[in-house]
Amino acid sequence: MIYPEKNEIRQINNSLLNSITPSGGVEFQRNRGWAAKISTLLNVITVQIFEPANNNDLLSDLSKSVAKCKGVMMSTRDELERQRAERAVEDAERLITQIDQHGEIIGYMSNLVVVVARDEQSLERSCRQLEATIATLN
Repeated sequence: MIYPEKNEIRQINNSLLNSITPSGGVEFQRNRGWAAKISTLLNVITVQIFEPANNNDLLSDLSKSVAKCKGVMMSTRDELERQRAERAVEDAERLITQIDQHGEIIGYMSNLVVVVARDEQSLERSCRQLEATIATLN
């Protein structure tokens, strides 16, 4: 590894910085909840990948869902079905507000988990520990 001189001025690579900067104002918190339980295991490597989705398509689908559920609320005589439709309308309207008015980015989150070890016995032990940790998550 080459260490820079103490008084050396480093240039910022803006194109690299722009390509690795998260979109949508992602906020990172110290407590990662369930992910922390997995990523802190010995011999376990985790990667989280976020792919933004098309918000316009989602907003259109949510709008159609609201209209459909409102129709169910007005036409059904079944109280359980009416309550479920009402809850679906509330949830969809909340999502529409978050996406459209607050600029929240919606997307797909992939979690990759790899277990590494020097020998098969360590690999099996680490895999069992990972499986047990995952089993405790709800």
